[in-house]
Amino acid sequence: MRRLWVVMCVLSLGLAACGGDKTANPTEDTKSWQNRSYKILNEGSFSLTDQALVGNASILFTQPLGHIDSNKNFKVGFLLLDQGSVELRSFTNTKLDQGVTLRFSRTGDNLYLTLIAGKSETSPRLLSGINADGYVVLSVDVHNSESPTHILVWEPNITNATDDNALFNSDADATTPGRGVGQFWGLVLNNATVNLLDVTKARFGH
Repeated sequence: MRRLWVVMCVLSLGLAACGGDKTANPTEDTKSWQNRSYKILNEGSFSLTDQALVGNASILFTQPLGHIDSNKNFKVGFLLLDQGSVELRSFTNTKLDQGVTLRFSRTGDNLYLTLIAGKSETSPRLLSGINADGYVVLSVDVHNSESPTHILVWEPNITNATDDNALFNSDADATTPGRGVGQFWGLVLNNATVNLLDVTKARFGH
């Protein structure tokens, strides 16, 4: 009987290891926003409405992106106070670490993009033609199947998204300093309001 119990325990552990995490271990702390489950990892002056995430917080969405070697498109709409920022963290672990981060930051009317991976980051790059003193909507491809990760950013009204009509293309504008190693994603808000967020397959394919 003891031998049978040991065998069953080994099999259970093996199945758990092979199956992998399908969610980020949601607990009673898991909340929902626009039918998307999330956990707050760090919270400052933060508030939640049916329409928006507002203030200062680090937010992990519990449903994984899929395979680490996949490509995704993120559509995000936000408002920033001056000197505020919103970070889109992609292909991270469940602590929002070890992924590829796109930091959109506002200085006056200007919107800047910084790419971060590990302990390295690019210099902030101005996204020309975007008025940061207002509502901003961007469409972002993150191609984590490439090394380093390929990042493309478009305005949402672009119907035929290519690397030539992108506001930002990491192959030409600033190389991503690494690649994501996890399956999860989230946001870090700093004096920001986010009211639009969607994840689909990548818009651009090579």
